[in-house]
Amino acid sequence: VSAAGLLYSQEIPREYIGQIWVTNWFSDGAGMLILTSGLLVWRQLPPVTYHWWRWLEWAILLFCLAIVSGLTLKVDYGNRMMLLYLILPFAVWGAVRFEQHGATLGALLIAGILLNGGLNRIYPMGESAGTPELLLEIGFIAVTSLTAYLVAAAYSERRQAEENLFREKELAITTLHSIADGVITTNDRGRITYLNPIAEELTGWPSRAVIGKPTAEVFLMKST
Repeated sequence: VSAAGLLYSQEIPREYIGQIWVTNWFSDGAGMLILTSGLLVWRQLPPVTYHWWRWLEWAILLFCLAIVSGLTLKVDYGNRMMLLYLILPFAVWGAVRFEQHGATLGALLIAGILLNGGLNRIYPMGESAGTPELLLEIGFIAVTSLTAYLVAAAYSERRQAEENLFREKELAITTLHSIADGVITTNDRGRITYLNPIAEELTGWPSRAVIGKPTAEVFLMKST
């Protein structure tokens, strides 16, 4: 529709209409992917209990992304592709440190700057980038965003697994504390890792004094 409108208005020569049409299709597709992901993730805001240094890290990350993305629009197209690769580490940084919220916000910022700048370069002010170069740039935006999303998903899954493991461990310790039998746990080298209160009474040792000691020094078993 936009290409047809430009053709009808005769504001742009006919030879540029095909480039604009193809570029709009790909840029709209990448934009829908990034915008939809951002809306789904940001329905739930990140924790407001962040320490001040976490908010500072947020600000530094977004500032760096904006600066590097903006710099790619200030250089000639040959050097631009080299600068584009500098964006990826910052996108991964946001995904690792802030998971889905960092990945989606970073992707939105990158896409907003690069897509807007890329479409403005196609015609006719100053340098005119061809359709293949612009499509390559749009593809880079999509790949960078997907990479950040995958890294964020992996770290989020790992964090949830660690939290679940911690909760299960706490539940197990609570259960062992409450049973009426003495329980001693050891590692694969036979050194004590845990005594419940009943085991402390039976052995006469406090738990904090025997952690890491061999079982034989604390509890002597006799066969009957």
